Amino acid sequence: LPDCILIDGSLEDGTAAGFCAWLRADKKLDKAPVLVVSGAAEDGADCGADRTLLKGRPFSEIARVVAELIEIRRRASLNGSAGRRTA
Repeated sequence: LPDCILIDGSLEDGTAAGFCAWLRADKKLDKAPVLVVSGAAEDGADCGADRTLLKGRPFSEIARVVAELIEIRRRASLNGSAGRRTA
């Protein structure tokens, strides 16, 4: 299981939403945290991503969010839950 999946919201061969849906349907990957980095906030809002960031954010912010998502998943696995944010 990947620690975190980072998706460019402007995928050439599809959309972030389509890729997120594919990930969530895959029983091996459905628990992996997903971060969409996009030029438009709505690109990841309803696709099942755990978080969405706008492109142009400093790398330090992206790294911080990735670390948060990994920690959320780690804690959830210790508690036996999926680790998905609901809000």
